[in-house]
Amino acid sequence: MIAIRLTLRVRRQIPPHQVRRYYSLDASDILCIVSVPFLVARWTLAHILIVWGTNNIAPGKKVFAPGEVWRREMGSKCVLGSRVTFATFVWIMKAVLLLFYHRLIHHTSWGRPILRLAWFLLFASYVSVQVTTFTECHPFKKYYVVSKNPDKCVKAITQLFVLGILSIFTDVMLILLPIPVLSKIRQPLRQLVAAQYQTQTSKQLNE
Repeated sequence: MIAIRLTLRVRRQIPPHQVRRYYSLDASDILCIVSVPFLVARWTLAHILIVWGTNNIAPGKKVFAPGEVWRREMGSKCVLGSRVTFATFVWIMKAVLLLFYHRLIHHTSWGRPILRLAWFLLFASYVSVQVTTFTECHPFKKYYVVSKNPDKCVKAITQLFVLGILSIFTDVMLILLPIPVLSKIRQPLRQLVAAQYQTQTSKQLNE
């Protein structure tokens, strides 16, 4: 609450035209704002499933307390929501980084086709993760039905494997994407260190 009040107070001190000038939103800003509800939902669902439990129980458990079956079913449904919101948040952050790279390489001769391919791979990987999330268990009710001998699919081994592999693949893609542009910067390391040293020295003298 204190942070919100301070933010509102500072906001009142800034003229509207300066707010529009310095705080105009671009696509990456909008994506960051959109990602916040998914992150909050992920935290909320994770808390619920930890407290209530899921249908991924030990084989030796034979007796359930009153209301425990219902809570575990709801917790198991929260697991699905948690997987969806987590993957969505992660891929939105990848999209934000790809938008940043777009500004760096879209003007090059190879930039536009590579960017189109990168966007396609990013979208296809996200769809693949979400499809795997909802298709590992057959029938679908195995995701949340509580039984004394739960199916192996409730552990979501395939979903975790697909999520991990595609997340690593897209991360590597995002790491390699700007390298051709960065490799053209041939400023010696000594000049970078000297410039940084001069900047820090001037700041200390001004203080």
